[in-house]
Amino acid sequence: MNEKAQRRARKKRVQKKGVQKSGVCAYCGKCAKLTRDHIPPDSLFPGPKPSTLITVPCCEKCRESTLKDDEYFKVAMTLREDTVENPDVKLLIKSVLRGLARPEGRSLSHALLGSMHRVNLITRSGIYTGTRQAYSVEFERLYRVIDRISRGLYWRSVRCPVPGTHFVESFQFWPGVDVLPEDFRKEIWDYLRAHKPERVGNTVFSLWEHTPMEREDIRVFLMCFYERVFFIGYVWPKGWKPAPQLTET
Repeated sequence: MNEKAQRRARKKRVQKKGVQKSGVCAYCGKCAKLTRDHIPPDSLFPGPKPSTLITVPCCEKCRESTLKDDEYFKVAMTLREDTVENPDVKLLIKSVLRGLARPEGRSLSHALLGSMHRVNLITRSGIYTGTRQAYSVEFERLYRVIDRISRGLYWRSVRCPVPGTHFVESFQFWPGVDVLPEDFRKEIWDYLRAHKPERVGNTVFSLWEHTPMEREDIRVFLMCFYERVFFIGYVWPKGWKPAPQLTET
């Protein structure tokens, strides 16, 4: 068997190993033939991949529908001023740039270049320091990835998909920004200060999971990527509390 045939055979073995028997998808809740999906996406981790990657069962349709958003998320997390010096980003950045240069990555590359614009630089004390180039971020694509991670983490906790009586919401989180009800926010911050996060990889992903107000049907997931970018994903019953609205600036 020549080298090319050996690679094909190895690829088939890997694909076969990844497919399970029929079961319930962690995301859509439908019964289907299952594969495994990584949360967060394994493309965020430089090689060698850590042995602690989180996986959940999912159908092929759900897995394939997220691939473009996963790639966008990786680009958005690594092409940031506040993550550029992160050691894992430094290991990953060459592959990110190569991906943007490939034919299949050119549409994303063109979209990023087309959204470039100048922004004012203002310090926290309100001092203007000049301007620089920036690109517009499609937050809805980032939130779709965080929604999926939250659904996968919910499945890992309770071993069932998010029920139709609940909703999943996500937003980027900046400490000090009041986007949650005061009592709810205080309990979350008290929990975070008292607990260390679960870490996957070196600095790639940190997770705090909380069940607030002793409600087993509610989950709050605070996620940090590359020790700089925070998101909150929450799962709670419809009508229990109005979802906070975050206005992007």
